[in-house]
Amino acid sequence: MDKLAPVDEISQSLAALRKAGAARWDALGMHYLEALNTRLPQLEGEVQKIVRQKLTHALAELTARFEQAEQANRSQLVKSLAAPTPSASSLTALVQDLQAHSLGAAPLSALRNNLSALSVDKHVSQALRQAPQNAGPINSHMLMLRSLEWLRELSPAYLQRFMTYADTLLVLEHAGVKKPSTPRHRKAKT
Repeated sequence: MDKLAPVDEISQSLAALRKAGAARWDALGMHYLEALNTRLPQLEGEVQKIVRQKLTHALAELTARFEQAEQANRSQLVKSLAAPTPSASSLTALVQDLQAHSLGAAPLSALRNNLSALSVDKHVSQALRQAPQNAGPINSHMLMLRSLEWLRELSPAYLQRFMTYADTLLVLEHAGVKKPSTPRHRKAKT
């Protein structure tokens, strides 16, 4: 690697790598190489030599890794083409079986999601209607209501998750609290 590649040879190698698809395979590596290649003509003397050495070394490494990946992809493709394919009838049966099982769950899940979204929207609207009238700008209740309103506009799905989480915490809080027992009057012994 002590041998330095000429600048035009480096540019041609980079163009060949980009054409072969290395930019899709390792976008960051290609960007690094292209940035070094762009700066190379602007540098002089020892600095240019060091940068060209880095560029030559990095280009050789990326080319080797890219060729290894391509070879692995080719061998995987050959293996997959050589493998026997399932018959059309068994594949059709599998697809039909999957469709039969998934049709029942999808509408039910969609219905649950819609009901949950409506419930969350109803709760937020109700909380906004019950907001204090003369609260100041930094009133914690008003800040929370404003946050819920913005969250409803920006990300309804996140608001739904947040409200589910808050409802769960509320249920757990109430489950842990024991009801106060009423004192019983004892009969006096005589």
